[in-house]
Amino acid sequence: MSATPMPTQFGQAPGTVTLSGGWTLAVSAASDKPDDSFEFIKQALSVDNVVQYSAATGNLPVRGDAAADPRLNEANPLNQFWVGLLANTHYRPALPEYPKVSEEIQKSVLDVVAGRSPAEVSDQWSQQVSRIVGPANTRAG
Repeated sequence: MSATPMPTQFGQAPGTVTLSGGWTLAVSAASDKPDDSFEFIKQALSVDNVVQYSAATGNLPVRGDAAADPRLNEANPLNQFWVGLLANTHYRPALPEYPKVSEEIQKSVLDVVAGRSPAEVSDQWSQQVSRIVGPANTRAG
């Protein structure tokens, strides 16, 4: 088994698509110590710390130079594959249904890996997504 990118809906350029989440560290405008806060952020997001955090958590690095660090591949040989998908990423929608649909995708993958028929899993996934987002927001095909 291996990883493969998600194709675009109709095979249009660039050919693959992925969704990413995100996080940030920020200094509040009301901070009593903005300089100290900024120094903390600089230290937390140093190349070494980003590499260590990404390797330990399985998250993708937020810095290109950290993404190129060989320690990420040592932590997970697929990391460079996932990093390579970032060029075609879109920010995941902030919709309450999104995490539910995402969870159904994960369940479906696990079901197929466990030996269930892909056709059966696909039918079940379609029913679950229709239940989550409503039939008016889905279509066949």
